Amino acid sequence: MADTSETFQDHCYLEHLNDATLLHNSKQRFKADLIYTYISEILLVLNPFKTVTPADGPKDLYGEEMMARYKDAPRTKRDPHIFAVAEMSFVHMRESKQSQSLLVAGESGAGKTETNKHLMHFLIWRAGTAAGREHLSEDILRTNPVLESLGNAKTIGNNNSSRFGKYLVIKFDRDHKVLGAEVRTFLLEKSRVTNASGRNERSYHIFYQLLKGSQVEGGHGAACLKGKTPADFAYTSLSGTAFTEVIPDLTAFGEMDMALVASNILSADERAAVYDTLAALLHLGNVQLEVDEQDVCSVTAATRAHLAKAEELLGIGEIGNVLIERVLRTPRTGTEYHIALDKTAAVNQRDAFVKFIYSSLFLLIVTRMNAKLDASAKRTHSRIGLLDVFGFEIFPTNSFEQLCINYANEKLHNFFLMRVFDVEIELYKMQNLPIDVKTLSYPDNAKVIELLEKPPASIFSILESQCKMAKSSDLHFCAALHEQLTKHPQFATLSSSKIKLAKDSKLKDEDSFVVKHYAAAVCYSCAGFLEKNSDTLSEQFQSKLAASSRPLVKEIADAEKVEEKIKADRGMMSARGA
Repeated sequence: MADTSETFQDHCYLEHLNDATLLHNSKQRFKADLIYTYISEILLVLNPFKTVTPADGPKDLYGEEMMARYKDAPRTKRDPHIFAVAEMSFVHMRESKQSQSLLVAGESGAGKTETNKHLMHFLIWRAGTAAGREHLSEDILRTNPVLESLGNAKTIGNNNSSRFGKYLVIKFDRDHKVLGAEVRTFLLEKSRVTNASGRNERSYHIFYQLLKGSQVEGGHGAACLKGKTPADFAYTSLSGTAFTEVIPDLTAFGEMDMALVASNILSADERAAVYDTLAALLHLGNVQLEVDEQDVCSVTAATRAHLAKAEELLGIGEIGNVLIERVLRTPRTGTEYHIALDKTAAVNQRDAFVKFIYSSLFLLIVTRMNAKLDASAKRTHSRIGLLDVFGFEIFPTNSFEQLCINYANEKLHNFFLMRVFDVEIELYKMQNLPIDVKTLSYPDNAKVIELLEKPPASIFSILESQCKMAKSSDLHFCAALHEQLTKHPQFATLSSSKIKLAKDSKLKDEDSFVVKHYAAAVCYSCAGFLEKNSDTLSEQFQSKLAASSRPLVKEIADAEKVEEKIKADRGMMSARGA
């Protein structure tokens, strides 16, 4: 074990604080299995990728005995720990009568999701639950396996990467007992359902787990998947990676299914409908299209059985013709025009249908969770929010999803910087210490955010305008970026940057662009940007779902409208101070 006699629990105690001394102090503590170190009230966590046993005190780093050590203990009187931060937020909420938020940030695979689980466990244990809500803590904890199955996936750098942002709001009554909770989700990576083609990547865990669970006699999977493996479906075999040893799919399916049963957010019939809906998406992915000599697109004879099975599982009528055409309706007369699609457009429309169903199913399940967790919302007195957001991402090939994720990180980084410096300035003033605000210097990423979002010439505004053009393309979008943003200090072409791509990369200046993010310069491929940003779906598909013979599928058709209403209601409650 490393000698820790010369290390510090708080980097601020270092005699000389700079990059080198901070890294050395962190490294020495990490060698001694001391993964937590403070920077004032900020907790720095280094993921050990193993189970850590404390040298002193309780042997379970996250057990109840360890939790008890941090209850009512001032932050500086105990070793750095995630429980100390949770205790600090709870005490601040109780004493200041103000709601709190805890932000867990870091790159992909850093351990943000696990850290948020520990924060949630501690806060629920620390506060206890309100009268009549004795089972609430179990219901909150049961959301984890369900959301991980539906919202997490294997990526090249993380076997259990969250592919959506989550803000868990724990709600307290006037006695500071846990009264309820609300799960708010955002930025679900819909394209992963249909296009998980990167090496060592998978689509969402749920598909592989369902395939495994459906092989068990008397199990709760989908009967139509009996005898099937990931290799039998396009969406689960694109990357050639079907399994991950870290997360056994059969075990994980059992935990997720048990959580759904125990939480009672779905009836037995609805749970079966969820699994059938997911199976339908796999069958839709196997539907192939072809064009004849007259350039007329149609479903291939060899894959019509997959289409028929998907229609049966969804309880909808035939959609073969809907896949190969787009319907436009004139706003004044309501006259419909049926426009035949080419093969590429038809494939994109099939995938858009699949992504709509998956994202709507995800929203529906989150809505059901919140209805169960938030039954006493009107008595809410204060809140503690736990934000679990994507880490900054750089993959061998980066696309629209990585740009959105990194944009969210830029905004959070900017907010974090402003917040930290504002607090420090206030502390200086409270202690009557001299400080010249004008001479303060710190890494400012405002220019990067400007490049991404500030109209009229920004990446997102140019993307929006290109999506509205009749005959635009990804290459036209890329050319517009180069033309309008070439002089921006945070923008670059691939050839002018120092980025070294993989040897097999075929990216060139005309189909890529580079953003100089605060963390690193990232090269983005323009391929698919317009389709992913538009993600338009013909009204005919939603009409088919709305007329389904399966009640759950009907709800899926309206899930997005329900989500918008919830957001509107939430905004009204915030305006009233609820």
